[in-house]
Amino acid sequence: MVNVEYANAYSEVLEILKFISKEDYNKIPANKIELFKLNSNKEYKFTYSPNKTLDEQNVSKRAKAIIGILFRDYWATEVQRDKIIRKQKNDRLTLDEQKKSLYGIENIFKKRNACSETEVKKEVTKKELPILLVVTTMFSLSIISHYIGRTPDSFILSRSDGVLFIFFFLLFIFYIVSVVKSKQGFFEYNKPQFNIMTSILLIVGCTFGIILASDLVVNNAKVLAEALNVSTKFITMTVVVIGTSLPEMTMTVVASKKGEFDIALGNIIGTNIFNIGIVLGLPLLIYGGFSSVSFTLIDILAVQLAASILYLFARNDKVLSRKEGIIMILLFCLYYGYMLIF
Repeated sequence: MVNVEYANAYSEVLEILKFISKEDYNKIPANKIELFKLNSNKEYKFTYSPNKTLDEQNVSKRAKAIIGILFRDYWATEVQRDKIIRKQKNDRLTLDEQKKSLYGIENIFKKRNACSETEVKKEVTKKELPILLVVTTMFSLSIISHYIGRTPDSFILSRSDGVLFIFFFLLFIFYIVSVVKSKQGFFEYNKPQFNIMTSILLIVGCTFGIILASDLVVNNAKVLAEALNVSTKFITMTVVVIGTSLPEMTMTVVASKKGEFDIALGNIIGTNIFNIGIVLGLPLLIYGGFSSVSFTLIDILAVQLAASILYLFARNDKVLSRKEGIIMILLFCLYYGYMLIF
């Protein structure tokens, strides 16, 4: 979806393109023209006169920026294009370039390439990752507080903890809804590959497929682990975790490969908050509490450390690099090595 100002700008661009030569028009890729048409405001009325310059007419700055990009990429001579590129390099970011970067105009013309660094947006480091850290800290403190002075027949986590977890999850959902409603920027729009009904059927079908596949992985791996005389805790925190996390891991890997880093990070943050808020909170609310003592404070501290490291990595340089990914994998292996030994 595109806000009104950008929809109007695309309408202005389409009107201006009617007055250029057929040769210049055909230099623009057909899919770019289709994007303009899909995102334009059909009800917006704009009149363009070829006898006047753009500055002499009521052409929006956004439309001028798009026309400038079209000129640079498709109409300029080699000399003109080199001059424009040199000027852009020297100026770094002109006003138009700032707008293009801010609103993502360049993404209409150039496909984003996945790279070895994942850029972390400001709202992720300022709000979403801190929310994950708060929820994880709340979970850790709840268990630690119950360990202190705990009797053998008391709960590690109680129904009141479940209510608290669900409450924080609902606050997170409220935050997400408010962000979506207040979003006023450019959203790249591509023509859907499938209609709505087909998309729904594919989502439902793939979801059931993922559930079935995960169930098969968990059941068969559990039989193998028990045959090897491995502890229930080790089974739970390896086989079961891997089986239930395969969908999230697959989605994150695919999203990262396509350069959709917002989806990748959103999947990680949302899944972990959902696991604590609903997957843990709902059973606590229904059944009253957990009294298992198979998990130690080391396990809880490992969860807290993972969330804290992710937040610190993203906050320090606003990107998550391959080096930091390797560090997180090594820490994961270190913890599981400890768990296997002890």
